[in-house]
Amino acid sequence: PDTCIGTSFYSQIVGEYQERIREKVRSLSPDNPVSTDINQSITGSGELSWQEWTDRGIFDSQGNLVELQSTGRDITERKRAEEQLLFSREQLRALSERLRRAKEEEGVRIARELHDAERTRVAVEQFSRRFPGMTIEDSYAIQRAWISWIGTGLR
Repeated sequence: PDTCIGTSFYSQIVGEYQERIREKVRSLSPDNPVSTDINQSITGSGELSWQEWTDRGIFDSQGNLVELQSTGRDITERKRAEEQLLFSREQLRALSERLRRAKEEEGVRIARELHDAERTRVAVEQFSRRFPGMTIEDSYAIQRAWISWIGTGLR
């Protein structure tokens, strides 16, 4: 702690946050003496961490900032959990979209099959009217003979 006295904490703040913190301190006033902000900092071991700081400005009778009381806490784990939650939400959104598309494609496939089945049923009905004595077994025999005849013609 004694080594911190007289030193600037800005060197521990990730560059993109430094000006924002300076602006936050400049914005403190007797009417608005407290401000809370989150920034990314560099730990003593060189790792990145997230910190939440609440700053309270102490002002003299002329309204000049004479002291700054700051309380900070490490919120790195919370930020990691938030990032993981965001990632999980995006994965869930993508999975839901894939499921929606698959469901839609399955619906189209079923509709097509139903349409084809209806056309076939109508054709079979018309064929049955033309040949009322034919059984389903007869139609299968004709189909096998037709396929066999086509097969010999292709050789």
